[in-house]
Amino acid sequence: MIYHYCSQVNFLNIIRSKELWATDLSKMNDPEEMLDGRRIIMDLFGKTFPSSKYPINGSFPDDDNLYLVSSASKNGDVLSQWRSYAQDGTGFSIGIDEKDLNMLNLNPFKSGIPIQGDEYSGVPEYLIEDVLYSHDDFTLKIEQFMQNHLRDYGVPFDTNYDGPLKTSSIFFMRELAMNFCLLKSDFYKEEQEVRIYKSISIEWSLLAANPLPNKFIKFDFLDSPYGIKPYAPIYLWSDNRTAIKEIVIGPRNPSSIKDVETFLKLNGYPKIEISKSAGNYR
Repeated sequence: MIYHYCSQVNFLNIIRSKELWATDLSKMNDPEEMLDGRRIIMDLFGKTFPSSKYPINGSFPDDDNLYLVSSASKNGDVLSQWRSYAQDGTGFSIGIDEKDLNMLNLNPFKSGIPIQGDEYSGVPEYLIEDVLYSHDDFTLKIEQFMQNHLRDYGVPFDTNYDGPLKTSSIFFMRELAMNFCLLKSDFYKEEQEVRIYKSISIEWSLLAANPLPNKFIKFDFLDSPYGIKPYAPIYLWSDNRTAIKEIVIGPRNPSSIKDVETFLKLNGYPKIEISKSAGNYR
C-alpha cells in the first residue's frame, strides 16, 4: 500500500534528511481531535475491566510517555489535501510504501518475528493504521482489542493482583492511548487518512542509561502555534532501501518533472516515479 504525505514547506527538508517527523498528538491543530476516541475508550475500558484500578480520574498510567503521530492519505492527488497541506496546490505529494517504511523503522530490541519475504526481523517502531470515520467501526475495533487482551492476559492492573508489574498490561495501555487518534468525524472522510504513530518512554532512568541506540529514542522539540511540541523521526531511506516510491507535483506547482528528477538524483535516491497532478486550477 502506498500512502501519500502532502507538503510544501517541508518537502526539500524531507528529501534531504530522508525523514518524516511524528509530533505530539495532544497538540494537533484540530482542538476536537482525540476527544471522541478517548471518551469511547474510557467508557469501554470501565465496562470490560471493572476490576482494574485504572483509569483513575480518567487517566491512564502513561505519564512517562510521549504519543507521537504523523498523518498521510491513501489518495495522492485530491483537492482537499492540496489546499489544506500543500499551500493550495503549490507543493508536492510524497508516496510512501508501507512495507518499506516498516522495514526502515524496525526495532530489533523489541521482540518480533520476521516480516514475510525479507531477511530482517523485529517490530516496527511505528504503527500504521487507518483513521475510522464511524463511531460504530471504532467501537467495534476497540471492543475486539480489549476482549483479545482479556482472553490472553486477563485484566490489566487488576486490583486483586499482587504480583510483579505485567509488561503486557503496560504495552496494552500504551496502545489504547495511541488509539485515541484513530477516530474522526465523517466530515473528513474524503481525506482517506492513515496515521503513523508510536509512543516514546521519557522516563529519566531510561534516558540516562541510554539502553538503546539513539535511533530508537531520538526526539526533539520545536516551537509551534500550539506551544512547545515534541517530535521524533520516521526513517525513509537507508543505503539499499527507500520508502519513497512516488512524487506527485501539485496542480499549482511550477516545478517540472525534470527538476524533481535531478533533485532526487543529487540526493542519492534511486529511480522514483514522478508525475504531475491531474488537477488544474488557479
